Amino acid sequence: MDQPPISPYPAPYPPPKSGVPPWVWILLAVGCGGILMIVLILAAIMFPVFSQARDSARSVSCLSNEKQMALGCLMYAQDYDEVLPASANWMDTISLYIKNEHVFHCPSVQAGPEAFGYAFNSKMSRAQMAKLTAPGFTELLYDSTTLSRSAADAVTSLPVPPRHKRGNNVAFADGHAKNTGTSSTIE
Repeated sequence: MDQPPISPYPAPYPPPKSGVPPWVWILLAVGCGGILMIVLILAAIMFPVFSQARDSARSVSCLSNEKQMALGCLMYAQDYDEVLPASANWMDTISLYIKNEHVFHCPSVQAGPEAFGYAFNSKMSRAQMAKLTAPGFTELLYDSTTLSRSAADAVTSLPVPPRHKRGNNVAFADGHAKNTGTSSTIE
């Protein structure tokens, strides 16, 4: 059994490896993967929150639209001997009092520029304001499934289920607007 001769000099060190050590790659993979996982988890949590916020904003915008249209009807009545507009062309009639055409379009209705989403209570057509016994409880304008311009009916076209998350929006003959599912009111 021949053994190699023992050298009086110590063995040379191995040459240094070039590049990044493998443990750095492992830490980067775990770190980036961890960051990616955190981002994905936060996105999964936040998307429904953003969706709810967008729906709430649309509902508030719709409530504001109805309030402006109700005030337009009341201004019309002031100018025309305390008589509300006719239900046949109510949008055209009050457009003189409303500066922005977008007010006539519900932001939650995504059916195109010819879809409006509001209706006028046909029982209030050409009604005299002095004869209203409870204007604060009398529906004037409301969310409607009828999407045509100047839609009117006897409050029969309210969307079921409600158009907005918490209920339908209704404007009353005294000028205030309210969401039927909550106590949120614009006075």
